[in-house]
Order: sequence, then C-alpha cells, then structure tokens
Amino acid sequence: MKAGLPVSDDKRPKLILGADLAAFLKARRMRNKRPCKSGEFYCVRCRLPMVPAGGMVDCKPETETNGRLEAICPVCDCIMNRWISLAKWEQICGKMEVTITEASEQVSDRTQPAVNSDFKEGVSDDAKTQPGE
Repeated sequence: MKAGLPVSDDKRPKLILGADLAAFLKARRMRNKRPCKSGEFYCVRCRLPMVPAGGMVDCKPETETNGRLEAICPVCDCIMNRWISLAKWEQICGKMEVTITEASEQVSDRTQPAVNSDFKEGVSDDAKTQPGE
C-alpha cells in the first residue's frame, strides 16, 4: 500500500481488488525489466544488460534446436548465459566472435554404456578364483 497499491476503502481489514493487484504487480514487473538488445547479455551480478568482454561468446548446443550462449561480463568478470534458438543465434549475437562447441554427449545417446573399471582393481586374487577350481 505504501508503494501505491489501491485499497477499496479505509476500513479494516484492508481489502484489495484482484484486478487492482494484478495490474499493480504487472506494472512493477515491467518497471524492473531490462531487455537485452542484439549482442547483449544480462549480467545477474551487475543487474544490467552488458556487451560481452572482448566481444567473444561460446555457443553450446544443448538440443537440436536450442543452445546456450556463454560470455564474460566486462565489469565483474562473471559468466553470463543466454538461452537461444539455434535458428536465430546470428540475429542475437550481432557482430560478436562466436565459438561453437560440440554438444556434450547425453547418456541416452550412447551405444555402449560407460564401464567403470575401478571396481575390478579392488578385488583380491582369492575372490577372482571360482569355486571348484
């Protein structure tokens, strides 16, 4: 109410109309938004859209259609991330130098399961022999 949320009357308990509350919260969210332009990333630490340090960005595809851009904030040296559609990455990156890295292999994409051979090292020679040998 101190921030300007309208109250229906001066009686107690204070009543607020749902439509008024929704409009108030929407206006507050819009006031706090910091949209990024082409070539900008939102830095969580600085709380501002920033152009990446050195104009360099790493593109890491996550799926066939989506990926993640990763860059360094020029002010606080924090890692900035931006999720993108791979079809539109050229529009978002602008004139930055982009390094595309290979997507990491998913467990479901492997033809052979990963074998952990460390389990075999701890087995004693007595346990390796089969009974009756």
